[in-house]
Amino acid sequence: MKDPEKIIKRLTNPKRYEIESPAKVWEILKKNNPQIILEIGAGTGFYTVEFAKRGPEELKIIACDILKDLLKWLFSHISKDLKKKILPVLISDLLPIKEGSVDLVFMGNLHHELDDRIYFLKKVKKTLKEGGTIAILDWKDVKSPIGPPLKERLKKEDIEKDLKKANFFQITYFDIFPYHHFFIAQKE
Repeated sequence: MKDPEKIIKRLTNPKRYEIESPAKVWEILKKNNPQIILEIGAGTGFYTVEFAKRGPEELKIIACDILKDLLKWLFSHISKDLKKKILPVLISDLLPIKEGSVDLVFMGNLHHELDDRIYFLKKVKKTLKEGGTIAILDWKDVKSPIGPPLKERLKKEDIEKDLKKANFFQITYFDIFPYHHFFIAQKE
């Protein structure tokens, strides 16, 4: 079992703001005016909190993670106002989200960890409304001051292929970070 305290320390490392900016990501994602976001791998809320602060009043974020301790930490470190916008959901292999119910799925620094990436993307795709968006931000296969070992990281082409194999279209790549790939794609 992974040590939650070590993970929390890693996920709340202030150096993350120097290399990956949730505000920059939100500037791109808000263009599609999402009302319901499913964030898979929300962890301690690095992206969740920023999206909730910057999004419209009616925005709802379903913050999913497989580790209960991370979701507890997230919920104990946010304001009462943000608690109205963020719903923490513990997940396992099952995604307890109604099909066709979310506008946007966001996965930050998760894609490289998935055992069967295509299977997972197809499962996630079912949660999206028609015309919904998926956004994947993950580590580039380059050296960086923090992050997973190089051998665990994916090439840009691999993530793009995964999205195509899962039948997403209008795949767009944003080269806005030195150590991260950032893709958005659409469900038909």
